[in-house]
Amino acid sequence: MITKIYAVPEIKINLFEKLYHWTSIKSAISILESENIYSNKDVGRHANFHIKDKIEDYETNAQIRLIFKFKGIHKLAFGNTFDQPLPPPEFENSIFHLITSDEVKYDPNNISTFSTLNHWQSVVYPNTRGLIFQGVDWNPSPTVVRNKDWYLHPIYNLDTEPKKPSILNRKAHKQYKIDIEIYRLREKIMLLESNAKDKEFTVIPPNSNEL
Repeated sequence: MITKIYAVPEIKINLFEKLYHWTSIKSAISILESENIYSNKDVGRHANFHIKDKIEDYETNAQIRLIFKFKGIHKLAFGNTFDQPLPPPEFENSIFHLITSDEVKYDPNNISTFSTLNHWQSVVYPNTRGLIFQGVDWNPSPTVVRNKDWYLHPIYNLDTEPKKPSILNRKAHKQYKIDIEIYRLREKIMLLESNAKDKEFTVIPPNSNEL
């Protein structure tokens, strides 16, 4: 449960300039087409973001990352969730940067204590305004390669349409079919990325009728 909330010091806002949303390629296409992010199924119906470009171990479906910025109010929050679907009304249109450090060590009047904070993740609740799409990152952390999905491995260097191999080379022909599918997925995401650039996205709960 969130126990304490502070404003992010103005001189530290730049630390939260880029927000990374790790996801699968299939989910990325859905998000970019709808301009909506479905929140998770926890008690707090929020969508999760990170401020570092390193993938987290628990994000097992992560294959690419969507980059956002937030133009609303930035808050430091000690704890993990409000234990309810939406934050209190006084925190409308806010992003909450969740801190796992001991709140006793932080003094909002002493900027030097900011360095003691340990950021876990940033969360945006449904119906929050200010989440702006910035682009897709095709160069994630090497740890992503642990994912065994067939369309993940070659996606970073497949910039031109693959050339069809000889029909006699069965192995190469099989790889060609995979590469073509990867190429088409990549082309689709690049088009969606261009269309969605600088647009405001909405966080909605898994069941949009539940709020």
